[in-house]
Amino acid sequence: MHVNLMYNFRFLQPLRHRKPTSLKSSLSDDEVYEANRLRRNDPSLWTVNTLARMFNVKPVIISRLTRIPNERKQELDDLTKRLFYMKPYKRHKYKSELEKSRQERLRQALHMRQQVTKKNELPIDQNETSD
Repeated sequence: MHVNLMYNFRFLQPLRHRKPTSLKSSLSDDEVYEANRLRRNDPSLWTVNTLARMFNVKPVIISRLTRIPNERKQELDDLTKRLFYMKPYKRHKYKSELEKSRQERLRQALHMRQQVTKKNELPIDQNETSD
């Protein structure tokens, strides 16, 4: 009996090569508090993926630890309905404009955050007030 090996091998799944990751598996209490604070203040800017990159964890960890406000859920539902009725090229253009504006706001927020961090990391001599 002749068996066609090529035919049998096509059902095998290729090996998946994963990139070695150095992602943390959890967040400290301070990081959880900060993630929740950022997410509450501006959920459209501080998305799950953005926070995951910021804290170097998987997005699923952020989504488990932070909850989206009800207003943001409603916004996303409305956006989904609006996008459903758009033509594909208009939908693509609209989404790319939204993402560009979000990226610009994120860039500004991170810049402000770095300035505050640098201000708080002054040497001890400069932090002390003279009597």
